[in-house]
Amino acid sequence: MPRRSWILPLALLVASILACGLPAGGQGVPSGTGEAPPPAPEEPAPAATPEPPPPSDFAEVLDAEVAAGETTYEEGLIRLLRSFLGDEGVTLPQAYSGVVTTEGNSIVERAGEYIAKGPDEAARAQMAELLDVLFPSPEKLEAYSRPATSSLGSPGLARPPAQIDCVGLYRAGFPLEGVTTYPCFEYVSGSVGAVGSYTIYYPAIWYEGHPDRDWLEPASAAALASMESLGRYGPIGPVNIIFSLSPGASASYLAQVSAYHPGATDVCPILIFPSALALGVAEFQQSVAHEMFHCYQLRNFRAQLLGVDQAYKRWWSEGTAEYFSNVVYPGVNYEHRWIPTFDGRSPSTALLGMGYETFGFFQYVAGNAGDTAVLGLIGAMPTSGGLPEQERALAGLSSIEETFHEFGRAYLDGRIADSGGGTVPFTFDRGPVHNVPQEVWIQNFGVGPFVLQRFLLNFAEDTRFSIVAELAGAPGRYAAQRNGEPGVWGTLPERLNTACEEPGHQVLFTTTNPDGSSAELELEAIGEALPPDTTCDCLVGTWTLDNATFLPWADTLLSQGTAGAGINAQATGVSGEMTLVFTPEGLAEGSQSAWTLSGTGSVGGQTTQVQMSWNGGGTASWRSETVPDTDDKFVVFDDSEFDLSSEGVWSSGGIVLAQIPRTAMSDTNVSFFLSGSHPYTCTETTLTMYGGDLPPVTFTRGVGEATAP
Repeated sequence: MPRRSWILPLALLVASILACGLPAGGQGVPSGTGEAPPPAPEEPAPAATPEPPPPSDFAEVLDAEVAAGETTYEEGLIRLLRSFLGDEGVTLPQAYSGVVTTEGNSIVERAGEYIAKGPDEAARAQMAELLDVLFPSPEKLEAYSRPATSSLGSPGLARPPAQIDCVGLYRAGFPLEGVTTYPCFEYVSGSVGAVGSYTIYYPAIWYEGHPDRDWLEPASAAALASMESLGRYGPIGPVNIIFSLSPGASASYLAQVSAYHPGATDVCPILIFPSALALGVAEFQQSVAHEMFHCYQLRNFRAQLLGVDQAYKRWWSEGTAEYFSNVVYPGVNYEHRWIPTFDGRSPSTALLGMGYETFGFFQYVAGNAGDTAVLGLIGAMPTSGGLPEQERALAGLSSIEETFHEFGRAYLDGRIADSGGGTVPFTFDRGPVHNVPQEVWIQNFGVGPFVLQRFLLNFAEDTRFSIVAELAGAPGRYAAQRNGEPGVWGTLPERLNTACEEPGHQVLFTTTNPDGSSAELELEAIGEALPPDTTCDCLVGTWTLDNATFLPWADTLLSQGTAGAGINAQATGVSGEMTLVFTPEGLAEGSQSAWTLSGTGSVGGQTTQVQMSWNGGGTASWRSETVPDTDDKFVVFDDSEFDLSSEGVWSSGGIVLAQIPRTAMSDTNVSFFLSGSHPYTCTETTLTMYGGDLPPVTFTRGVGEATAP
């Protein structure tokens, strides 16, 4: 099957209009290369019950302890706060060692909420005292600090001859009266214009040769990078970044909690515990960026952040902090540690029932609508109430039903773009497998708001099915794709002949109903057994080109044809109709009716527009060939005859520069129109032709036609 060299006429026209010396050859769709379409992945076996993901954070473990009657809520919160201080004699249960993140923000927020409205007065007082110690006020930091005595990059001063018990002073709350203060901290400061300032406090005992002194420069760089990156969207500072004096805290790092602290000021504190220094430098810096975005939330979305309990807002407060930490450090990808958690929970847990692991949703929103769309979502969240209010606010956003459903499709296709390039490497399962037998099969599926419910349908082989799919209950959306065809989504076919096509279909079912009720999908399939020796070719029938799939094909071809010529050419539209008819006798017929391509091209500051239309048709003989050992199929056209004509117009700035008169053509205008040989796959309703490194083009079967036999 020899390779044929040609180029789409639109590319030649753009090149001639721009008069830039573009070679007439160019590259086109490979024809008869012997290359098969990409192999379809094997259909997954019925999934075993997956292991539940580990708890996200300390709050999740605490809730489980309380639910099991192992501790009271008050005792659990106080024990955790004491562990953050490194109090001797405080031992956390083993379950706390398995959390994905040791960020203590959730516990400090919970403590702040309890101080505001908890029923136990003694517990409230103890929590307030512990928070006072954990987060020294700016006044106490000023009293117990001095400016840096050497630069961050220098080795620091020699070890002082004697040390005051700064850890003891810290645990005593840094008293301001009756005690001689001592510089337990040194500090350095920085600022980024109107974005705000930051001050880093570090133990004064980080003398020359102290191993922890090496963390000052990364912390300062992370604060600066965060303010420069996030400051595009609003103010962040002032921020105090405090390397804790606690020697044995359980938490790696704590987020800002100034608004929850009884003595809070407008300064946003980020407390870094010694165990955070066990992270790699890159992960440490992205963690600082996560906390800096919490400070951004505090300054710009204060009502949304402070008016709602931690358990109800964490889906966006932590999820957006994870996403924007990746914006600051797109190449680190520390947020990817949440992929297994989202993969494990998303089939049954609503988006609003998660936390950090929702970063992928915000990555998707930003990838399609920009970071400002994510910030707009935060701004639309309620300033009071619980889960119902959060759900109604999210469901009330414009186009959210489509956005969430498309997010699910992109997730299952593995095509959510990552800020650092490539895609987010989710490792999802495709859901349970439902085997559809030849007899009558009826199944109802229900899904709650903001859940990515997915499942596989495996239809019996050698069977002709009639399928009915109906949505009921709350408004919902469902989509299906043939297993092994990522990105090609539609609905389940009304007719399915498993003697002619693969039997597996992936289904995604979602709803964003604001009142919390479920949507229902009712499926009914009736199967008719076919003889075991049945053979067929699903090419037989009438096919109409899906013009939307041709546009990326043409655009890629233009890029290839104009590469290196200094031309910026782009296909902008496809309209009209192109059809192919394959008869059982091996005759192929085609027609084009006002089939029109539009494009633009620019070079040297001049932009022109081109529009070409084709009418007519042609005939050819056809046959299907299978590549040995691969089962990949090619459709081969021979003895082609054409009766096509083309005409067009090119213009610039709305002024017509020239008319291209109707011209008879003795050849095809695209390689797959009755010419050459092409890898293909087909189903009851879809014919897909492939062309080497060009995107595939898709045809749909005529309504009412059935695949032979």
